Amino acid sequence: MVQGLTILFDDRDNAQRIMRLLKKSGVSAKLSSDPVLSSEEVVLGSIGALKQYILSQTPDDPEDVQTLSLAQGLIASDVEAYERIMRAIEEDGGKTLLGETGEEPMAEEEIRSRLHDAFRLVLYEKQGLITAENDTIIITQRIEPDLLEISMPADLILYPGIEELEEAGLTAERMVSSEVHYSVQTGTDIIFCDDPEELISLLEECEPEEESLVAFLEQFFLLLMLADESVRLIGEGAVTIEEIHRRLPDTAITADQESYPIRFTIDEEMVTHIVDTLRSKGRISGKDGRLKVR
Repeated sequence: MVQGLTILFDDRDNAQRIMRLLKKSGVSAKLSSDPVLSSEEVVLGSIGALKQYILSQTPDDPEDVQTLSLAQGLIASDVEAYERIMRAIEEDGGKTLLGETGEEPMAEEEIRSRLHDAFRLVLYEKQGLITAENDTIIITQRIEPDLLEISMPADLILYPGIEELEEAGLTAERMVSSEVHYSVQTGTDIIFCDDPEELISLLEECEPEEESLVAFLEQFFLLLMLADESVRLIGEGAVTIEEIHRRLPDTAITADQESYPIRFTIDEEMVTHIVDTLRSKGRISGKDGRLKVR
């Protein structure tokens, strides 16, 4: 495998869709899963205590002022959501919140909103504010929004110290969660896939981790250009790997009018690798010293 020819996904189904396309195209590929831990520092406490703490802060840095403003915005959203959800429960026992009213199919933004509401319902139930009976949500305790317990990313309130938190009636924790990353690793023969445009389109549709997609596409196009340039040199009489290696830096290749020209100054091992790949796929034939285009 060549470094960079790895694409990361958060979803197994999407990774398997890419695997099926690669296998169908005769490209070597391997799917692996890697469980990872991630953590986030959060501050916990009542909305009222968080509001008071934020108001007590007087940072000089404009960026810190903006960060605290974001925290205030999140708190305002939590207050609005609490009041809206409680009204909805009073009106129909939460059927609208649970999506049981036979509405039209929801847009993606509406689905996200419902998921956030579902998370809040769990939070309210843990605090003894609501309970579920026979598919109906019942309010068991109605409190003022300032008494509602929430969590806030610690960076949004400028990472307060333990003593500061205690004085403000707040606590902090590092929340550790786990997730699985799925990686699709391909060989250099990826450049010979049947339909590169279909591959790229499917990759973008499957929403891989963005940095890995950028790195993959860069490797893909560079390998494709290196293969084409190697074939050109062989067609012009370069019959050995050493000669291809020597002549590659002689030419700067223009991919398009808006990009800088590309000049390959690679080691001989990489040339050997691309020649072996070209030979295995039938683009060239012959041993080193007798290379020729088929």
